[in-house]
Amino acid sequence: LFLSHAVKMSKSVLPHIQRLYENSECRMPLICSLADGDPLNSIEALAKQKGCSVWHIAMDCPKNEQNALDYLDVGLQNGDWVYLTENEKASPQTHREIALQLLTVVPNPKSFPKRELFRLWMAVKQEVDLNENVNPIFPTLLSHNALYGRVRPNSPTGKSKLTKKKAVEPSIMSGEHAKRLSRTDQGRD
Repeated sequence: LFLSHAVKMSKSVLPHIQRLYENSECRMPLICSLADGDPLNSIEALAKQKGCSVWHIAMDCPKNEQNALDYLDVGLQNGDWVYLTENEKASPQTHREIALQLLTVVPNPKSFPKRELFRLWMAVKQEVDLNENVNPIFPTLLSHNALYGRVRPNSPTGKSKLTKKKAVEPSIMSGEHAKRLSRTDQGRD
């Protein structure tokens, strides 16, 4: 009975959600698209397997954005999971604060034994290109640390695909840095 229940539960988790979890750690935002199916049931089933709670927050107003930041802090302490939807409506400032908070987290098993269980799930309505630099949904700091999972299109087996933001070529960065120095010297920046 126990084995069949475990098998049934693992089948209820979407493959790309399972892979996102397996390839993540507590400081890494996990991004998924609602176009690949509603991930909430899968996330809740996976959280139940791991002994975690899931906090679902829609990022559609400033009050909820503050709630998301508060629950992020609580989740990091308790090992709870935070599931954010409507990220397209959230302010860039809130996304930057989330990214900064995750970036500065130090796993500390003695003080916070459940911190390693924490996961931040961010759902978007449509597919996202993490390498998009024109009007991106997520700021660079967040997208550089994020893992994006989705179902491969036209895949008969429903295989999942994980994506990370590509590293910037050093020549491009040095060119941008030189332009910025030039603008600063001219008093334009």
